Amino acid sequence: MSSRKLRRFLDELYASGAVSAAAALVGSSRSIEYRAAVGVKRRRGAGRVTTSSLFDLASLTKPVTATLALALDRCGELSLSTTVGRALGREGIAVEASLGRRRLGTLLRHRSGLRPWTPLFDRCRARSEVVELLSSSPGLLGAGPPAYSDLGFILWGGIAEERTGRSLGALMQEHVTRPLGLHGLVGPPGDVPRVVECRLGNDRERDLARAEGLEIAGRRSPAPGTAQDGNARFLGGLSGHAGLFGSAQAIWRLAAEWLAPGAVLTEAAVESALAGRGEYVLGWWRRPAESAGRAGLWYGHRGFTGGGVWFCPETDEIRVFLAHRSSVSVPLSQWHARFLELEP
Repeated sequence: MSSRKLRRFLDELYASGAVSAAAALVGSSRSIEYRAAVGVKRRRGAGRVTTSSLFDLASLTKPVTATLALALDRCGELSLSTTVGRALGREGIAVEASLGRRRLGTLLRHRSGLRPWTPLFDRCRARSEVVELLSSSPGLLGAGPPAYSDLGFILWGGIAEERTGRSLGALMQEHVTRPLGLHGLVGPPGDVPRVVECRLGNDRERDLARAEGLEIAGRRSPAPGTAQDGNARFLGGLSGHAGLFGSAQAIWRLAAEWLAPGAVLTEAAVESALAGRGEYVLGWWRRPAESAGRAGLWYGHRGFTGGGVWFCPETDEIRVFLAHRSSVSVPLSQWHARFLELEP
């Protein structure tokens, strides 16, 4: 690969109108070898995008949440082997029986049985009601497992806040971003110069709500530096499933910690987190080599806004592709398949 080849890939996507902005890099756990970026940070000027620009990460928040969960497990603040029922027992919340028997780690492996999504911002009057709704509503259960679920990550984040007495943002800063030096990974930062504007509205959320028999108000693109995800905004801007903003360089550093642990994670924790069968591991998707078009077994994640990261322990390779897609009709899977198929 070369930076020129990476740039051509981004230029093609940008010229087609698929993305309003994108940044990508390829490297190993030791260094970034190739990088490129396209687009402008705002529709009306405000400078070109770089690999240090901040994108709305959407579900790329989930691997960060998983990293935090392993850190809290390691220091004894919140064990992943604790059951949901035991974790919430001291809060006086009546937990649905089947969910109560699940270990906290299953929430981050999409094995909780919780449904993929529900409009918490419509079903709850305040964020303080969210944990009780998720843990005690039988109607939100029965989706597997395994079944990809935002709600499992939201519930883990709520439990972490209640058990530690600290906000999710504060916990991430203490246990993940500060130890790893991730200056390009923050909760919703507001309209600061480094932020790339996301132009997606809430059409997808409206469709999902209608499938539940609910009608929510339409909304155009969020203000720059504000999470696109409605549930994340309702939960104060940041939740276990979405709300973080980050740069391609920061996401590379996070992936590098999973390939060469030491600052936050341990080798044993990474090995345990990536173990198991099926598509989902703790915080990541597992992607077989033959479907990735590359050697080895890859782990990664995508975000609704357009970005993704993939890493391969066997080849010590990291590929980061952050983007804001221009429409929900643009297929994420095709982008990331092509990105992984770029020859090294």
